[in-house]
Amino acid sequence: MALGRLEINVGNIYHRQDRFEESIAHYERAYAGLMPYKDAEGIAVVLSNMAVCLISLNDFPRPWPPIREPAPSASRTTCPF
Repeated sequence: MALGRLEINVGNIYHRQDRFEESIAHYERAYAGLMPYKDAEGIAVVLSNMAVCLISLNDFPRPWPPIREPAPSASRTTCPF
């Protein structure tokens, strides 16, 4: 999990330098590293930062990790509504 957080930080550094492609590469590695641990906070940060980079690049059709992988099943949680 620490490596995933480190990848977020490196991606943030590249993002501040407007090096969006490199930033996205680090965010993708962070996403892959955080998913096995179900680190919701880290994953939310990664997805938000990736969205900002893709918007900055005007690269709207590029698929990002959640689209490539199946969504987690909602059947484990029950909603009373």
